[in-house]
Amino acid sequence: LPKAIATSLIMILAGFAIGSAFGILSSLVMAYSKLFLNMFGTIFDFMRPIPIFALIPMFVLWFGIGLSPQIALIALGCSVTMGVTTSEAIRNIPNIYIHAAYTLGADRKTVFKSVVWPYIVPHLVGAIRLAAATSFGLDVAAEFMGSQTGLGYLMIVQQQYLRTSGIIAIVILYSLFA
Repeated sequence: LPKAIATSLIMILAGFAIGSAFGILSSLVMAYSKLFLNMFGTIFDFMRPIPIFALIPMFVLWFGIGLSPQIALIALGCSVTMGVTTSEAIRNIPNIYIHAAYTLGADRKTVFKSVVWPYIVPHLVGAIRLAAATSFGLDVAAEFMGSQTGLGYLMIVQQQYLRTSGIIAIVILYSLFA
């Protein structure tokens, strides 16, 4: 059990960190670069409505089974959550705040530090909570992709032996960690 918990938490934390950083940074870059927005904006808009769980067979086909594809699945789910929230928070900044900052002589860097960042931080805090909770669910799905360790794998083993109490115990563990 300790090894399974450690494996699952490593996957969850790595996927969450990678996905959150990528989602936030890509949305910020798209907000400030029309070129990047034109190149990758359509891809991000296409990825928003796709259920991440529907991509599991593709991940198995493309990346095989192992720790890296499982972390990538969790990262993808977190990046979509963080990316959507960040881009929507940036789009909803009242233009009057930005125009006022420019009128007072601020440059783009100052506008980012004094207007954009303080406005989007509360939205990001909520998104981080959502992405963190999502990463636990994605870990279970990722471990169903052929893992040999982790809490999701132990859940599969408990299912094979019809041990409902073991499954419930693992669900409780996931709830406590989440």
